[in-house]
Amino acid sequence: MKGKKVMLNLLLNKVKSKKIITPDMFIDKDIFKLLDLRDEIAFDSAWMTAFYKVEGQCVAEEIKPIIDKIRECSFLCAYDASNSDEIASCVSDDFELLTKCYILGVNDFWLNSVILSYSNHIFPCGIIKPVHVSVDEAIKQLVC
Repeated sequence: MKGKKVMLNLLLNKVKSKKIITPDMFIDKDIFKLLDLRDEIAFDSAWMTAFYKVEGQCVAEEIKPIIDKIRECSFLCAYDASNSDEIASCVSDDFELLTKCYILGVNDFWLNSVILSYSNHIFPCGIIKPVHVSVDEAIKQLVC
């Protein structure tokens, strides 16, 4: 657990320093179209599948404040980058989900692709093809 806590703190620092969520992700993009692409069944059902894998599972009390801080900072960074509270909410929800999957060791190859999208400074939406990378490797790529 200690190693995972260290990785979450590294992730938090990278989010805080605005090295993951950047304005480049949203420049010259139609915010409403991005949101519509997330509402399409391909994205929404895959996101919900990942969500149900961790729903109701307990995260260690010592980890919860870090996840909450990552969620808060990702929201603020996304809002600053996009000027959209809806985009910021999506990003915040994504970061909560991906950190919980990481802590709980849940491998959802679709969600791992979402993590890799963020590591490439791409706002995940639309059809995302699952990649066979572990959640640990995806988080490592996001943090490094």
